[in-house]
Amino acid sequence: MTEWWGSRHYWQPVALVPHAWLCNAQDSMLHLSLDSVHCDWGRLRFPAMVSLKLSYLGSTERRADIKHLPTVSMLASALATMPNLRILHLRNAISPRSLSKDSTSLSIRTPLPSLSTLKIYMDVKLCTLLLRHLAVPHEAEIDISSPYKNNEPDIRSLTAQLDEMQDHLVAIQAHAAPAFHLMVAYKDYDVVVRASGPAAGSFQGAFDVGDSWYGRRDCTACTSFPSPMQTISSSVFGRMNLKLRKAHTVTINLAGHSHAPETRCEVLFALLERGPQVMPLLETLVIRIDWVNEMPDRELFRVRLDELSSVKTIEVHAYDADDLEEVEEFMDGVRPEVRYVIWKD
Repeated sequence: MTEWWGSRHYWQPVALVPHAWLCNAQDSMLHLSLDSVHCDWGRLRFPAMVSLKLSYLGSTERRADIKHLPTVSMLASALATMPNLRILHLRNAISPRSLSKDSTSLSIRTPLPSLSTLKIYMDVKLCTLLLRHLAVPHEAEIDISSPYKNNEPDIRSLTAQLDEMQDHLVAIQAHAAPAFHLMVAYKDYDVVVRASGPAAGSFQGAFDVGDSWYGRRDCTACTSFPSPMQTISSSVFGRMNLKLRKAHTVTINLAGHSHAPETRCEVLFALLERGPQVMPLLETLVIRIDWVNEMPDRELFRVRLDELSSVKTIEVHAYDADDLEEVEEFMDGVRPEVRYVIWKD
């Protein structure tokens, strides 16, 4: 087994591995980890590679580093020669030049038949572009993180990345029995996507949309199959075309310490409005609240609920029994059967 590792702090000159070092080890190289160290991916091929980890912390800010980072097509060509690759970790490892060089070209997906773990931390647009060039096995474990430089998320890019992963998500759902769990949660400065089930594969994505020290206020809606765990933001929910044909339970999380409960109600209405198309078999609606004033507009809620004719049961999960009397008044006369549950942390 041959393994090479290097590291360098961001203020030092660009570090390059002498081409002869890696060239002489191409046929025997099994594990390669480069930390802020560059090599010539245009000329290197590693047919025996099992594990590849490339990490560039902040390096993409410097013109000299950008020059030596591979483009998506260049890295994909190198990966195409690694049929035994099981682990692929990439952190800021793609040149921003790819957005102009590779975005418009028709991509042929590079098969990675042995891949079991894919971990990416990268700008959301570069990450999406990379995913469009790779054919990842459905049973692989995928962990994706995409930072945003601005406080506002690029919903179009985020949605494109989620759409790119739908084939993997649907594959998990198809193989999962009896329950598949999907979460797409939008919080003030964080968007998190997770999927898991009895199948071997799993998917997790985190999209950092700002400085985390501001805190994270929950603005989520949750769906499960049939136990709770899918969370969808109103902004993403309306743009994704993910079909959850087997979903039986949806949990709307209106609880939290946010001072803007109306934002969470928008999530509830967005999900109820799309429910018949996305979840035709939905039977149970779970609403989790802290206080009755977190409930949405009563008349609009009933209109949306009537449109969701498949729902047979509503479960109201309240934090305190003292709130139930007001909640019962709010729910009085709704079509489905209503059950009340007191929950504690």
